[in-house]
Amino acid sequence: MGSDRICILMIPLLIITVTAFGGGSAITFPIESFSTKWFANVFALKSFRRSFLTSLEVALLATCISLLVGIPAAYALARAGLKGKQLLKSIFLSPTIVPGIVIGFIMYQCLILTLRIPVFAGLLAGHFMVTLPYVIRVVGSSMEQFDFSIEEAAWSLGCPKGAAFFKVVLPNVTSGISSAFMLAFINSFNNIPVSMFLSGPGVSTFPSTLMNYIEYNYDPTVSAVSVLLMAATVVIMVIVDRTLVSQPWRNKENMTMAFMSLNGIDVSYDKKKQILKGLNLEVEEGELVSLLGPSGCGKSTTLRVVAGFIDPQGGTFTLDGEDMTKVPVHKRQFGLVFQSYALFPHLSVYDNVAFGLRTRKMDKDLIDKKVREILEVCGLTELADRFPKQMSGGQRQRVALARALVIEPKLLLLDEPLSNLDAKLRLSMRVEIKRLQKRLGITTLFVTHDQEECFSISDKVAVMNGGVIEQFDTPENIYKRPATEFVARFIGFENFLELAKSRTAFIQHRMEASS
Repeated sequence: MGSDRICILMIPLLIITVTAFGGGSAITFPIESFSTKWFANVFALKSFRRSFLTSLEVALLATCISLLVGIPAAYALARAGLKGKQLLKSIFLSPTIVPGIVIGFIMYQCLILTLRIPVFAGLLAGHFMVTLPYVIRVVGSSMEQFDFSIEEAAWSLGCPKGAAFFKVVLPNVTSGISSAFMLAFINSFNNIPVSMFLSGPGVSTFPSTLMNYIEYNYDPTVSAVSVLLMAATVVIMVIVDRTLVSQPWRNKENMTMAFMSLNGIDVSYDKKKQILKGLNLEVEEGELVSLLGPSGCGKSTTLRVVAGFIDPQGGTFTLDGEDMTKVPVHKRQFGLVFQSYALFPHLSVYDNVAFGLRTRKMDKDLIDKKVREILEVCGLTELADRFPKQMSGGQRQRVALARALVIEPKLLLLDEPLSNLDAKLRLSMRVEIKRLQKRLGITTLFVTHDQEECFSISDKVAVMNGGVIEQFDTPENIYKRPATEFVARFIGFENFLELAKSRTAFIQHRMEASS
């Protein structure tokens, strides 16, 4: 069925192509004789040459301006939690549902008659209105499918937000950009309604000139023009596709250890729901501390405050005596491993790990030395040239760890890095994380909801509930001596004895053998 439809669509194109080579003075099918004179006629007519160059110039300029405006707009619509996002999107896309004649008439009234701007500038403005919606719509679709934790990973590796946009976001939406370029350029070049209103003496687009030609001369020149335009479209698509789309896709003594402190951290969303309520936490140098609790307790929000992705409404965050509360993400010198790993899909394992070092503009030889050392430590040497999509979950997780560790971070942040792995692999990877953490002696903050995982690798555990820490202690003490009823219930105690209205004692349902 699909091939039949394609054949039906191809028939008119084949007929036009055949008639372009007819030898007679009228368009006939089949042709009486073969000739290429009508193609020569296209290039011989001065009006065609001049208007073709005008259309090419207008289409290229309008498309490029639309990309410069549309890509940031699409990013903002996809990335930022803007109020009225749907309204803004509707405004941007409105020219696609308004008839071209209406747009042309409005632009003519406003720009040519009222503001009296030059004809070429008015023509360019009209075509910008036509092309911008295609850019926002197509690039916006690519942006919405992009995993923005990958961009946050770049920030955590010291890459400024502007640089991360160019180095990480844009390379992964090039297919959308190329599609937007082709759609915008073709629609601008072939536009008739807007061009008819905004063209003027000495400034006429190719479609407008062709329409005027057809009015008086309906000969095979029209077919020849159609064939040339189809060929030009194919060439542009191939060039853009190949240009934009075709891409391959520490020593312990040198580590700077840190003491971390959160003091009175408050975080609220929309000034209504308070996520963190005066949270306090202190982590000693070289410790692995886990944030444990049910979904919605604030553990991931706490990690994002430490990382710098969320600005707290109150409280301070200090690291090794330095106030880090207002320090931008890319200047915090932290290593961060995301739940989704957030590997750069367009970069190999080697380039993923080297990204943070290159952002810091280190010497190439030093970068190579550090990358190869950490790849060996993490058992990734043989996988250096692979891309993320060619690797298993455990391998990707080790790449994410290596990328975070190679920059020699003051603090390592792990946001449920094992949740996407199966049970057997999760067990082996938590052993690997503990081994690396102890070998490097790096201060680590680990977010998890898995008690077994937490108790097996942590030096201390902060059990969270409702935006506060219910108990901060060693895993053994939390298990044997829970400080609150919530902690007791959360770790599995079942039997409770009411002593008074305001006091509750916990009786463990499992009796430990002791003297």
